Amino acid sequence: MCRVRKILTLIMTGVMLTGVVGCGAQSEKPEQTNESEVETTETETESVASEETTENSSEESVNLPAYEYPGPELFYSVLYKYINDEFAANYDSADVAIPIVNIIYEDESNKEDIKVYGDFWYMNYDLKGDTLECVSGGSYPGCIHLKNTDEGYEVTGMDIVEDGSNYLDSAKEIFGEHFDDFEKHLVMIRLESR
Repeated sequence: MCRVRKILTLIMTGVMLTGVVGCGAQSEKPEQTNESEVETTETETESVASEETTENSSEESVNLPAYEYPGPELFYSVLYKYINDEFAANYDSADVAIPIVNIIYEDESNKEDIKVYGDFWYMNYDLKGDTLECVSGGSYPGCIHLKNTDEGYEVTGMDIVEDGSNYLDSAKEIFGEHFDDFEKHLVMIRLESR
């Protein structure tokens, strides 16, 4: 792919230089173009385009496995799966979706209603060469409710902070006494992104 880009860059640079040098110059006699030179250039261009298409299609055909939470805690793997399942419909499909869970506070005092307060993200990535490139995603701060059953943990619902003018009021309502911790988390994210 890098070789193809270099070739295309050289061709485009040559064309631009020719245009700049030839700009304003007058020729007494029109130049005649040799048909074999035109055919050779067209063949080289088609060859480069064909190589680029082949490389792009081979990159696109790579199937990445679905993201799975790597840790041993079943509790967190249920959160990650829920985020992927719940928010995937909001975005175009990509090579891989990776949830991000930023837990602000966990309240496990009631096994029938375990509350996990956090800033939950759903992020889509496409594989470009050997790099994951972010193509879409979003943040869903709020509180995920779970219950502990004999089969394991199960998500029973989620309270999501509203967008727009209701953002602050709904965040205060959902996070309650943990709202200050949520705000500190947001400040840290802003500082890290600079």
